Amino acid sequence: MANTCLTELIFVPDGCNSPTADQTSLADLQGFDIYEADNITTSSENSGVDVMNKAVNRAAGKITREFRSYLDGRGTFNSTLGKGTVGYFDKNQENDPANTGFYRGVEIEVNTYPYVKLTIGTCQAFLKQSGATNLWVIDLLQGKIVDTIGFTAVANEIVNVEVNKTYYSNGQEMHYLIALDGDLDAVETYINPIGRCDSSTRGNVGPFLFVNSAKLNKSGNLNDRQLNGRGYTGGLSVNMHLDCDDAGWMCQYRSRLSGAMLYATGVELMDELLFSKRVNSTTTIDIEDAQDRRNLYAQYYKNEMDNLLKNLAIKDDACYSCVQRIANRVSIP
Repeated sequence: MANTCLTELIFVPDGCNSPTADQTSLADLQGFDIYEADNITTSSENSGVDVMNKAVNRAAGKITREFRSYLDGRGTFNSTLGKGTVGYFDKNQENDPANTGFYRGVEIEVNTYPYVKLTIGTCQAFLKQSGATNLWVIDLLQGKIVDTIGFTAVANEIVNVEVNKTYYSNGQEMHYLIALDGDLDAVETYINPIGRCDSSTRGNVGPFLFVNSAKLNKSGNLNDRQLNGRGYTGGLSVNMHLDCDDAGWMCQYRSRLSGAMLYATGVELMDELLFSKRVNSTTTIDIEDAQDRRNLYAQYYKNEMDNLLKNLAIKDDACYSCVQRIANRVSIP
């Protein structure tokens, strides 16, 4: 999937809309007539607009790969910062009585500030009553519910709840409550997989993921100030992992990539023209001109990327560490 922070830099003329202030239009690509795109459509494309959109997506992929290759050549980009399961059911199925009017579950906090992404996978609910209910993902920084996943609870049985959602930090703190309905009785569920008498309500999943069992009043503000710790997670077990977001890291430079995106898209469009199976004046008479334009766009693209990358200052953080290199030089006496 193309990186949307890059594709949004390019405006594809469609005859209906206008570019925003921070967009560059393909109509500004030197030597390119947007109507040429209509002459290279295939059976899978409705119009030249589809051709241009696909070219923009491929250009974004190209830049993303080049950024990653550059990073890999300069240092080490970590992948996973933490993963695991939080919420362990009591083996004796002891009852965790309802907290009417509350959400209750697992608080997740990420206090490191590089570009990371939090994925909530398959959760499990162990409730004492049957019926339709929900699992909620509450963003405590925004103070709102960002996802609601419905499921059917079965009394005294563990039920899988497929969340499979990813949330992005964009360089900010992350703070969520993954919650079940506190109106329902549940099986006592601990943060840590240790004995009941010694179980802690707090824990960590790796060095950057802080977790806690907590509850939140449904009728109040959905923020950290209203959050209260409690001894159990309300019958909820959460599988999660925290990963570095290299695409998000790259997006902080998006304002300097509009030129590169424009010319990379130009290269993609010329390739479409050069290899098109359509037979018309655009694909036959103008073919040599297309090759010249491709070469020109490729050189402009290289210039844009070289100017950005050679001046790129990269700081070490939890996700990226620069590898120091020592240049050896042979001295001839």
